[in-house]
Parts: sequence; C-alpha cells; structure tokens
Amino acid sequence: MNEPEPTSRKGQRHGMRALRPLVWWAVLVLCLFAYHTHQRLSEQTRINFTVDLEGKPVGYEASATLDGRRVTSGEQVSLGTHQFAVSHQKAESFSTNLFIWYGERDLGAISLKRTRGVLALEINPTGAIVSVVGGEFSLTLTNSAGVTSSVPTDVYRVDAHWANYNETKQLTVTGGTTSSLRLAPPLGGVTLESNPSGAMVTGSEGSTLGTTPLTLPELRPGVWKGELRLDGYIPVPVSLSIMASETNSFRTNLVNWQYSQALESARTYFAAGDSERALEAISAALKGKPNDSDALALQKEVIALQEKAAALQQQATIAGHLRKAEEMMAAKNYGVVRSEADAVLKLVPENAQGLDLLKQVLNREQEDRQRQSEREKEQAEARRQERLALPKKTFDSVLERNSDALLFETHELQAALPVTKVQAAIWEELSTAPAFNVMKMKVPSAESFALSARQEVSGGYRYCVIAGAQTTEKETHFFFKVMEYKSKNSVSFQGQLTITKSYVPLDPSRIGDLSEREKTQLREGAAMVEERIRRAVAQKSP
Repeated sequence: MNEPEPTSRKGQRHGMRALRPLVWWAVLVLCLFAYHTHQRLSEQTRINFTVDLEGKPVGYEASATLDGRRVTSGEQVSLGTHQFAVSHQKAESFSTNLFIWYGERDLGAISLKRTRGVLALEINPTGAIVSVVGGEFSLTLTNSAGVTSSVPTDVYRVDAHWANYNETKQLTVTGGTTSSLRLAPPLGGVTLESNPSGAMVTGSEGSTLGTTPLTLPELRPGVWKGELRLDGYIPVPVSLSIMASETNSFRTNLVNWQYSQALESARTYFAAGDSERALEAISAALKGKPNDSDALALQKEVIALQEKAAALQQQATIAGHLRKAEEMMAAKNYGVVRSEADAVLKLVPENAQGLDLLKQVLNREQEDRQRQSEREKEQAEARRQERLALPKKTFDSVLERNSDALLFETHELQAALPVTKVQAAIWEELSTAPAFNVMKMKVPSAESFALSARQEVSGGYRYCVIAGAQTTEKETHFFFKVMEYKSKNSVSFQGQLTITKSYVPLDPSRIGDLSEREKTQLREGAAMVEERIRRAVAQKSP
C-alpha cells in the first residue's frame, strides 16, 4: 500500500510547473537577443585592403578573391577561416589564410611583385643601331652583338637600322621564361672602284652615295643598279648581284670623251630620242675635235628635232587654248575666252584665230551690253507702269468686297509727299472734330496705304475709303469714296413688338428718289471730305 505524498513535495512540484513557462520565455528572449546581436555585428564585419604593384596603385586591374569568390575592399564577409588571394596579369599572385571575427579586418597595403622574364637578343651583323621599346622598359644598342636582360613582361617593339637596311619586329616576353629574337638579315655589300678614282656614284633613284673607291655595306640581296660619273668621261651604268654575306667588287676604267666614242654615244642617244644627252655627247666630241663637220651636222639635226618637238608642243598648246576658248564662247563665258585668246597671242602674237576670238568677244560683249541696257529700260518702264497702276489697284482691292462702292463717285487726288506722310496727315485730320473713327486697312504693298473712316450723321452715317500708293520718290497718288447711309426702322410682331434698325445707301436704286436734303448730304459729304484731305496734305507739303 502506497504511502500518501507529503504536502510540501506536492507544493514544490506545483511551483515548478508554474515557473516552467517563464523559463522557456526567458530562453527565447536570450536566443532572439543573441541572433540580433549576431546580425548587427555581422554587418560590421568587413575586409579592407589596397593593392599596389611595386609601389604603384593598380586599381581595378588587380583581382582579389575570398575563397575563390571575387571581393572588393570594404565588402562584408562571413566569420571563420578563409583563403584570401590577389592576382594581376603583370604580377606574381599573392594568397594567405585569414580568420575573420566580428568587426573590420584591415589587411593594409598588399604589394605585388612585378613578373619578369628574360629578353635574349642576338644581332648579326653587329653594325646596327637597335632600339627595344616597351611600356615600362626601353633600351638602345649601338654596334652590339646582342644582349640578355631581365625585363618586365610585355610586348616589345625592336627596330634595327643598318647602314642600308632597316628591320622591325615584335617580341612578347612572358614571366619566368626566356624570349629570344635573332636579327640576322642576309645582307651583302659592294665595292666600286674606277680609274681614275673620284667618280661620283649614284643609286638607281638618283641619290648621291659617294665617290670611288667606295664600299656600300649591308645591302639587301638582289640586283643593285647605279652609275659612275666623272667630268670629261663617259658615264658608266653599273648592275651588280648582291649575295648574302658576300661583298661584290666592281672595277672599271673610265673612258675619256674622245671624239669617236662621244660621237657614237651621241648617235645612240639621238636614235633613242634623248636629245639632251645627245647634245651633251656632241659637245664632248667637239672638245676632242673642234669644228668637226659630222659632229656639227648631227648637232644641227638634234637642234632641229628639239625645235620641231617644241613647235609641235606649242601647236598642241595653242590648239588646246583655242578649243577651250570656243567652248567658253558657246557658254558665253567671255572672261575665260579672253584669257585663252591672250594665252595664244602670248605664244604667237599674230595668231589669226586668237585675234579673231578677241574681236568676237568685244562684239559679243557690246551686243550683250546693248541687250542688257534694253532689258533694263524695259524693266524700269514696267516697274514705272506698275508703280503708276498701284494706287488704283490698291483702291480697287480694298473695295472689291463692298457691294455699295459702285453706287458712289470715285475721287482722285495727288500729293507731293511720300505715302507714310500722306497716310499720317489724313489720319490726323480726320481724327479731329468733327471726328471720324479712322482705321487702317490691309494693303498689298509697303508703298501703298488704305484707310477707312466712319462718321455718325443725323439719320444715318458717312463712310469713307481712302487708298493709294507712292508713284515717285516724293509723290503719292490716291483715291477716295464717300458713301452716305440713312437709317431705316422695320417693325415686326411675333409674340412681341420688335423694332429692327438697318442702314441703306443714299442711292435711287436702293431707296427711290432722293429728297433735297439727301442730295445735299451727298454733295456736301464728298466736298467736306475732299476739303479736309486737301487741307491735311497741304499742311505737310514742303
């Protein structure tokens, strides 16, 4: 039989059950606090570093990784052990193990060591000036057989200059290896001697290379061509084969310009059409045998040939000038025709075609001036007629839409004033009492004007249109109409009494017979307006 549990133990057990939720809650709070603290401190866990290449900053050219993942300075990293590495295409790689804890980890400056390779250069023959140029290293060698040197890895340009030959090559030096380049072009040479010595040596392009005896080293293999020249001696052409690593020798006895040899050369040059050299050879022959008939006869033939060639060239030149002159004459470009004719007459002053062209140009120019003068007169007369017609044209244009205008008389006036002053004077006069309501109207020309003026009168209104234009520098011709209207009331009843007021022109075709008062209104209205207009322009006239 079980004994009953003591009361104190039961109370203890009940107390623990009551505290258990509080304990679990405290544990949860501590876990959340630890998690948030971890997150906050992790955000502050960063890695800082700089990279330079032998003291020079490299910027984005270097690549930094953390556990194989690219990383930049100031970037947030995780806790624990990591492998940090930095690489650069021109430097030796750097790597280290790191243990990262909360907070910033400053690695400071990471100095990379420049990768280098060995440049081995061999030069043969040794007489060259050789330059080696790279981005960070350059070298110049003179009379050197070559060089072997440690240099930064890079692409290098190698320029070699021998006495008569140049060569350019490119060499890439990689890290930890030897990059070799051999400059050994297959060059040869030539030695030129003459008897007597001192002959001038020229190359195929005509450049002077020196005087005999002369050695030309370091030539490209192939055929070398030149010439030996010495005053008083026949020029000797030279054609030699240049072999690699060999020096070809050429020796000749220069032949004096004796009569027979010089004359033979002259005939050869003359047959080939080289008159200049033929005359040079004839001159040498005549030095050997003055007044020789054969040499003088050949000289005469050569000179005649030169004169004939010069005459043919002159004829071709004249024909070209005349042809162009005829083309320009057809195009009426007389300045060019005159220029071409002058060029012909400069060559042959009495050339008939050239003189005739000048005569034609003078006649054509005179005819063109006459035609131009007549056209100008016609144009001036047309402009004058157009200007004389402009006043009436302006007046008609402003009245073309006024159907009442034909019912009233047109009046015409002139004023010795420019159009702007006429318009201003009339405007000013009609604006004074008894005043009109004056308005400008649209006109077709800057030298024309148009005004409309309305004046209320007993039983109606008076409407004026004044328009014209300037016909000379200080004269304006203008027209005006005075249109009289009377008011008319009509009464209608459509539900209510309506009185409509309208205006009709004072003309028998519209209102029947005019009363004496209406006739007087027509006469006096036109006379009053004309008087005011005349007074306005008279006050402004000089």
